[in-house]
Amino acid sequence: MSLRPIVSLLLLALGCHKDAAPPPAVAQPSPPTPPAPPAPALADAAVVDAPAAPRFVELLHAVPATVRVSSRVANPAILPAHLVDRDLATAWNSATGDLVGAWIEITVPDAATIAEVRLTAGHTGKGPKGEDYFTMNPRIAKVSVAQQGTALGTFAIATERRDLQSLRVKASGGTLRIVIEEIVPGSKKSWREAAISELEVWGVPPPGWKPPPAPLSPKVEVGDPTAGTEDSVDALCAARLVEPLKASSSSINTAPPSCGSQAFALPGLKPPFTGVASTCVIPSHGVMERARSFDCAIAIASDGRWWSGLAIPQPMPPDDPPRDFFFDVEVFETIAVNLPDPMLVIRYRTTDKNEPERFTVCRATPRRGCTEPIQTEGADWKTRPRQVGADLVVERQSGTPPEDELGIVTGQLRFP
Repeated sequence: MSLRPIVSLLLLALGCHKDAAPPPAVAQPSPPTPPAPPAPALADAAVVDAPAAPRFVELLHAVPATVRVSSRVANPAILPAHLVDRDLATAWNSATGDLVGAWIEITVPDAATIAEVRLTAGHTGKGPKGEDYFTMNPRIAKVSVAQQGTALGTFAIATERRDLQSLRVKASGGTLRIVIEEIVPGSKKSWREAAISELEVWGVPPPGWKPPPAPLSPKVEVGDPTAGTEDSVDALCAARLVEPLKASSSSINTAPPSCGSQAFALPGLKPPFTGVASTCVIPSHGVMERARSFDCAIAIASDGRWWSGLAIPQPMPPDDPPRDFFFDVEVFETIAVNLPDPMLVIRYRTTDKNEPERFTVCRATPRRGCTEPIQTEGADWKTRPRQVGADLVVERQSGTPPEDELGIVTGQLRFP
């Protein structure tokens, strides 16, 4: 059975969703006005209980604070700190696939009072050619807020608004967790990262607080605090992807690749195959400046478990350090075959226009693995693999392919 789904992963080293050059600093919204006089703009007695007029400040830049995000995109140029850099042209991006369920934690001093959280529905920046990242990326439609496991509310987010939106809460200091409960996809279907350009927390600082001489910068971390920070996340990516892709195809992960990858359950896949993923590992900061290639691969899921399939080494561009680099693995057809074991034919191409379309044949038993790629096009011809009886046959699709590119290939397949 022949399927023609399009699966595309667009990765941008140092710009997975490339942020535009920062514009002049974005003017910050005015803080809530104390209740008397004049009347409060953002808080009332139901929000903040105080016998005297509270002094509202943006806490993340006024008191020692920590912001923690559930994950980060595998692009060294897109930082978690962009979430709180007071620049609407940049954004935090989660790891690919970390959408509903992605979270942000905010920790402020216990003696502070939190009255309001403000955030954008998505990435409000523009690309280098004026691309609208807001409509291209997924946008957040609903979030929940809790403190130490106690629910504080669920809030709808207007996905057409680009400004900071208000979540009214009543909480003492400590840690709040904001969880994404609902998203709407963007126009760029292969972009599957949560994106928020800016986050603010407004409230009353601790008693005796004095304004700092310059705005403070909150500490920004990635992942559960017991799992470490950004560097350990990079190490996790390397452990789960770099080594398995360089090792034998028997390397197995129990979850889809998550560091710079795009995983899909393609319609029509037949057991034991349950998924195909385009996976890339982009070197981190210092490594990238020295690297001259990085690893991409087509990963396969069978019986619900992911394993490394065909490795695709990819050279870096000549820039030093490399900039504005795109890599794209497009899986544009999968064909379930039985030769005699269940196998999967995967047709794919890469971004490099000088590289021809190819296909690989993957099997899950008796040993997992994929064959070396087989070319399916030349300058003026194309072929297409198809199962005929118990054989896999390469047939003419267009043009006049060389005779040695056609015919039965079953006996030529070599698995690792």
